[in-house]
Amino acid sequence: MRLPNVVRSPRFWVLAIAAVHLLVSLVVVADPLTGHDEGLLMAGFSKGLAATFWATLFFQKAKPALALLYLPFAPLGFGAYLVAHAVVGAAGVAMVGEAALRLGHRRPYLPALVMAMSPLYSWSVVVGVSSSDGVVMVVLSLLLLSLERPLLAAAVLG
Repeated sequence: MRLPNVVRSPRFWVLAIAAVHLLVSLVVVADPLTGHDEGLLMAGFSKGLAATFWATLFFQKAKPALALLYLPFAPLGFGAYLVAHAVVGAAGVAMVGEAALRLGHRRPYLPALVMAMSPLYSWSVVVGVSSSDGVVMVVLSLLLLSLERPLLAAAVLG
């Protein structure tokens, strides 16, 4: 029996790994005990940005770029922040696989699998710790470099 072309594609497996990572993350996020003080802090900064935009935007401890990213989810509460954080984390897994594919890696699903299976990364994603956002930003810049967009990559890294 021959597998369809789409299943034999490395991109399919990268996206499948990212989808499983998202699904598992959402299951963990559904537990009301999931959370971390740093995740609560970042969600609070997003709420602060919604309430007092300019004051929070220039407060560097608030991580203004991340607070802007999660601003649409701030009014919806901490659970919505964690769901958005899980989506960003899964996007990071997909982006590392895509970057590996574009850089000519023969098995681009391996970097995606390693990232998705990393306990530190996965736990940071589900509890809202912003360190995983930093990893996603680095992966996004790597993807942009592989797409020959060096100025955008530099802008992402800040």
